[in-house]
Amino acid sequence: MPPRIVTPENAKKLTRLRQLGERTLLPTYRGQLLGFDARSRLLVSMEQGGAQRLRWWDLQDESPLPRVVQPLPGGLAAVVLPDAQSVMSVTLGGQLHAWSVADGSALRSTPLGLTVQGIDLSRQGDLLLVAGSSGDIRLWDVAHWRPLRDLEPASTLLYGCALSPDATLAAAGAADERGEDGTQGSIRLWDVGTGAARGVISVPASHVWAVAFAPSGHLLAAGTSAGDVFLVDVASLRVVGTLKGPPAGAWRLSFNPEGSLLAVGADTGAFVVLRTDGGGRLYAHSDEDDSQASAAVFSPDGRFIAWGEGSAQVGLWGVEA
Repeated sequence: MPPRIVTPENAKKLTRLRQLGERTLLPTYRGQLLGFDARSRLLVSMEQGGAQRLRWWDLQDESPLPRVVQPLPGGLAAVVLPDAQSVMSVTLGGQLHAWSVADGSALRSTPLGLTVQGIDLSRQGDLLLVAGSSGDIRLWDVAHWRPLRDLEPASTLLYGCALSPDATLAAAGAADERGEDGTQGSIRLWDVGTGAARGVISVPASHVWAVAFAPSGHLLAAGTSAGDVFLVDVASLRVVGTLKGPPAGAWRLSFNPEGSLLAVGADTGAFVVLRTDGGGRLYAHSDEDDSQASAAVFSPDGRFIAWGEGSAQVGLWGVEA
């Protein structure tokens, strides 16, 4: 029997249901970025440091071993295309790859010409947003495997990025240089159709590590190095709420399908689950490994949260039926 859909009413009952992958302890391991396919069947992991592996699992298999293990030095992140036939990955150095889900064979590869800090795939799977560390941000045409357009560059350091559900807006977290005063965290937005900048929202933190649009598209969450998560009304570009995330920093964000919950991967070996209507913390887990930071990601069907563990395994959390 599948686990229940995770809701604000039952999230306190979250428990780890499965561990995927083999336990591997390497001093160079720094965490994982994770993603599901649209059917919540395929789970992909890009390992930061450690063995630097791109892996994916078919969650209908009972075995914890991945379907594919692909060494990828410098790998940053990976996404599954909507047809679940291809995985796209990118390295820090800006090499974009496409892989066959069936056997892991390389389908194509090209250099982006960017030092990459974050990527996000549109819900339709036709656009890939790529944020470069030096303020460049680009849209990639997935079907035609070519750059579509560069958005207006930002004179700042960019980090995690996101496309709105209807792919009309792009957002990125940033750290604006302030000379001897260090950096000022900000949220940057662009119009996807024209590439023009839409606005800048400064927040009381040195960095904004991550951004995520709520499924409705009306709300944008931004995770900061101070641990606070700011909620922004997309129409007015005004901060309308603040959630208390992990004190070590809100490194990655993921909404559940209803937008009522937010999974926050900390800048240490931990994650929390927050209500979005007031920020109450419903669940928290830590493996007490402050050398790694991993994403905590809701599955599209709302039944699982995947999180990268300090053992380089992936834990699947859910509420038992």
